[in-house]
Amino acid sequence: MHYTTFGRRTGLRVSQYALASGNFGTCWGVGAERDDVQAIFTGWRQTVQRPSR
Repeated sequence: MHYTTFGRRTGLRVSQYALASGNFGTCWGVGAERDDVQAIFTGWRQTVQRPSR
């Protein structure tokens, strides 16, 4: 997993997965709707899934 620093002054290290999901949901009045989030996540999961052994 790849990590990066969150913000310029926080010093917090977060995974890039956390940063990429910041716009999931609309409870703050912005962001992707539930159906869009599901489609995005499903597409991501299909690209990173490893074949069964």
